[in-house]
Amino acid sequence: MAKILILTGDAVEALEVFYPYYRFLEAGMEADIASPSVKSLYTVNHDFIEGYETFVEKLRMNSKVILHLRTFGPKSMMD
Repeated sequence: MAKILILTGDAVEALEVFYPYYRFLEAGMEADIASPSVKSLYTVNHDFIEGYETFVEKLRMNSKVILHLRTFGPKSMMD
């Protein structure tokens, strides 16, 4: 079974993390999401507000699916 590690951090667009995560799972791969530190990941939703010239970031969700990077060493990636 292929193993996938998705690296991300705070203020990432929610769909940029969760869409590939679930597609990998559907394809029968083992997928994990990791960030630089052990904590909840705050994702955002980029949205447009009438009258603004560019998008704004709205806090989207607080995800508990974060795995700390130090749990992944060369040996665990080979399993």
